[in-house]
Amino acid sequence: ICVALELGLSNEGLARMSVASHTMIRSCTPLFVLMASLILGLEVLSFRIFVIVALISTGTLLCSIGRAPSHIVTDQDSSSALSSRASMTAQNRTQLTGVLLTISSGFAAGMRWGLTQLLTQVRGAKPQLLVATTLPIAAFTLSLFAAII
Repeated sequence: ICVALELGLSNEGLARMSVASHTMIRSCTPLFVLMASLILGLEVLSFRIFVIVALISTGTLLCSIGRAPSHIVTDQDSSSALSSRASMTAQNRTQLTGVLLTISSGFAAGMRWGLTQLLTQVRGAKPQLLVATTLPIAAFTLSLFAAII
């Protein structure tokens, strides 16, 4: 189910935002993997892990600094500016929805990685058997998700 959620939410988020923004948010997937491993008890938070997460977050932050706003209104009359602002509000809502979908996709990816590690390393499941049993469920769930949207 996590595979289907990751793919479906990521694709839907990409449809609602720019590729650059989507890529920046998806680059935070290691943070979600770490969160999932902490939640599932696979990792213990240490100073070293904290530094790694801080470096990843800082790198993502540096990628987003300096991004020019695309909604600057210049030399337009007031009625045109009002309609432009209304359009920007609708675009902002759409982009916010895309950001939330992409973040949810990252969390689903983190849970997928964490659950896979839990099943293969802790419980001793065979990777081939794991793929063979989860792939049909993922395909069905993704098809259902696609039919709904």
